[in-house]
Amino acid sequence: MSEIILLFIFFLVLLGIFLFLILKQSQRNVQIWQQEVSNLRLEFKQELQGTIQSVNSQVQGVTSQVNAVALQLSNHVNQTINQMLTAVGDALKSITEQVGQSTGLVSQRLDNAAKIIAELQKQVGQLQQETSQIKSVGQSISKLEDLFKGQQFRGKFGEFSLKKLIEDVLPSDFYEFQYSFRNGQRVDAVIKFQDRILPIDSKFPLDNYVKMRETKDDVERDKVRKEFFKDVKNRVNEIAKKYILPDENTFDFAMMYIPSDGVYYDLISGDDGSEILEYMHSQKVIPVSPSIFYAQLRVFTLGFRAIQVEKNAKRIVDSLSRLRTELLKLIDEFQTLGRHINSAQSKYIEVSGKLMQFKSSVEQITSYGMTAD
Repeated sequence: MSEIILLFIFFLVLLGIFLFLILKQSQRNVQIWQQEVSNLRLEFKQELQGTIQSVNSQVQGVTSQVNAVALQLSNHVNQTINQMLTAVGDALKSITEQVGQSTGLVSQRLDNAAKIIAELQKQVGQLQQETSQIKSVGQSISKLEDLFKGQQFRGKFGEFSLKKLIEDVLPSDFYEFQYSFRNGQRVDAVIKFQDRILPIDSKFPLDNYVKMRETKDDVERDKVRKEFFKDVKNRVNEIAKKYILPDENTFDFAMMYIPSDGVYYDLISGDDGSEILEYMHSQKVIPVSPSIFYAQLRVFTLGFRAIQVEKNAKRIVDSLSRLRTELLKLIDEFQTLGRHINSAQSKYIEVSGKLMQFKSSVEQITSYGMTAD
């Protein structure tokens, strides 16, 4: 038992010596580490100071470069601004001169514009008046659509309304009703344009149109509408064949007068409206409603006025030509009279001289007789 205790004590002593040696070695290592850390800190400090100095040097260099570039840029900007100010000043001066020169032209053009506006206002007033007349005519004719139910009336109404419109708008010298061609065909009306005529037909087929308006069933209405379009195409063909006669001085187109605005718009509206219009144009037949035809007649009137002015101007020129001829004759006769007067004056002077000589001779003879006494 005592031996075990001694061994245990001996083990503790050895452990203590071992721990002491380890602790002493650790203290030495700590001192070494502290020395190394101190050396590293010194080296880091030296490196840091060197780096700071290098950075400061670079910053100073960059600052110098930046200052130089900024100075150069400032000089360039100032120079550019001065150039721009000079250019702007020159441009403003040029613009001011141009504006000054243009002011007179603008004032003149404004005066001209004011005159034009006044004329346009006058024309607009006339156009509004004519438009109201067109609307009045269109409304009046639209009210007659219900009368289309009578077949006999339908046959006369188109011709009557066409005649009434033409008589109310055009001068009587520029149209003719029931015009007969050399081939025996007779058209309801023609409008005369100097050496050309425009045929106008008013026999528009309305029977199937009336049926279409009265039909309630959609299928039946479509069927009747197709028949109506067929009637219209047949009439277009007749107009093109009978009345477009360039050999008899017609234009190369004719007009189909539709006696109702409502019928006209029913004809050209819908999916099949464009088709019928294209067909009419291919046959050179132009459809017109009362309001459209009235507007066209007003345009024709302006043209006829120009033609009348041209005719009047020609008559004036002819009269002036005749007057010039008469004046030349009068001048010739006057010159002849002057020559006769000059000749008579010469004869008068000649005879007057002879009379004076005769008088002198008589006086001498008389004086001889008195001396003899």
